[in-house]
Amino acid sequence: MTPPVLLPAELEALTGKVRPSAQARELERRGVPFLRRSNGTLVVWRNWDKPKQAPEPEEDWTFRRADTPRHPVYEGKGVLGWWNDNKERLCLTLDQLLSMRVHDLQSLPTTSGVYLIFYMDELQYVGQSRSIYQRVMYHWRYGQVAIESVVPLLCPELCMTWLELYYFDKFSPPLNYRRPQ
Repeated sequence: MTPPVLLPAELEALTGKVRPSAQARELERRGVPFLRRSNGTLVVWRNWDKPKQAPEPEEDWTFRRADTPRHPVYEGKGVLGWWNDNKERLCLTLDQLLSMRVHDLQSLPTTSGVYLIFYMDELQYVGQSRSIYQRVMYHWRYGQVAIESVVPLLCPELCMTWLELYYFDKFSPPLNYRRPQ
């Protein structure tokens, strides 16, 4: 399996530089996003230059926005009804979450839901967004969180806070500074 980040030799071939400081300058000049590790080496995602592919249209309600009429939240169930119907599917153990990780950030969904960011097999951050892909890429571009893999959990916008609170209370991720409201 190909690693999600460029190997040191590949990074050297891409930049034509050996030292990480020179590599960083070259990557900045080219507009390539990267992260700097604590030891000074650089991390560049393998698929940084590939355009984001639009997902195939899905009929499954999990891919629909909560304001669409066919969404179960608007079919008389309400948020609490939806939560009770889907709690077993979405409230997972750490082992289950680790088995669902996505290493290729380009393949993240552009729909609403909660995302869990992992680094070194540890949960670092839990967040919610109307577009999981855009929000995770924002974290990655600006180096707010070291990202090795992400678990996207799709849910309607009205239920995102409940799901985020569940994982915040269960795992207390170190980079979540305050409890979601």
